[in-house]
Order: sequence, then structure tokens, then C-alpha cells
Amino acid sequence: MTDPVKTNETLRFAHRSILCLFLTLLALALTGCASGTATQIHAPTATLHVNSVESAEEPSAVAVPESIRSRFQAQLDEALYTDNHFQRGSELKIRWQLAAYDEGSRALRYLVGFGAGRGKIVVRARFVDSKNREVAAIQSEGSITMGAFGGSYEAALSECAEAIANYTRDNFTGGALR
Repeated sequence: MTDPVKTNETLRFAHRSILCLFLTLLALALTGCASGTATQIHAPTATLHVNSVESAEEPSAVAVPESIRSRFQAQLDEALYTDNHFQRGSELKIRWQLAAYDEGSRALRYLVGFGAGRGKIVVRARFVDSKNREVAAIQSEGSITMGAFGGSYEAALSECAEAIANYTRDNFTGGALR
């Protein structure tokens, strides 16, 4: 005959294990997987420490909806002025243009994930000093590979903007604004 106490303990353990597995899978499904990187095209040509920056879009050869361009500008402004504490001004100008744009497939990201349906944005940014000399240039890439209901492309935009803002902070403030 089986011991009812051991059977109840075994059932409780199985229920807890299933619940933990379910909560882990739910957390993975709801968490977006976005990344952003900045690749230096040419390094800063001079030491330049600034407190104020301005950013503006330059014409692009890639057809991108206005809503995406304006959302990227808003994300970049937030990353520069809120997260990295720059002031608005013209000591350093960031001139950016969209070099590649693909929202990917939200359905594939939702159903398959792990890179299927990946969305991607590539932005080139030029850094120009107050005398209109280009002092550096980078290429930033943001991507979304999975997330709740396929993840939001907003995460890719945000990661790309953060990479540009972090490069600006790391190379043009001496880390003083952090």
C-alpha cells in the first residue's frame, strides 16, 4: 500500500515544478530580446568635451516611414537629454541617417522566436563640432528577435538610439556627465 503522505508530497512537488516551468516560460515570452551595437567608422579626430548636443536627421537613400524616423528621433533625444544628461545646444551636432530598415515579421518572432522574423535598423551617425568639422562617425545597429506577441520594433529603435547616446557620452564628455 502506498503512503498517502508521500503521495501528497510528490504531487505538491510536481505541481510546484510545473508552476515554476510555466512562470519561467511566461517570463521569457513577455521579455523582449533586443540588442544594440555601435561600430566606429572613424575615431574622434580630436579631444572634445561638450555639455550640449543637438541631433538631426540627414537625407537617406532608404525608404522609411515618417513614423519610424520621428520615433527614432524621439528615442535618441530621450537617450541624450534624459538618460545621459546632455543639454540641448550646438557644441556637438549629431547628424544621423537611416542606412537599413526592416521591421521583420512579428508573427515569426512570436511563433518561432530565436531569430526568426528578426527586425533590424541601421543608423549612421556623424559627429560635427561647432566649426562644422566632422570629428567622428559610427554606425549603430538595433535588432529585435523575440518578445511578447512577437516583440515591439520600438525596442530595436531604443537600443540603436542608446548605442549612439552612449558613444557620445563615452567619447565627448570624458565620462563627466554620468
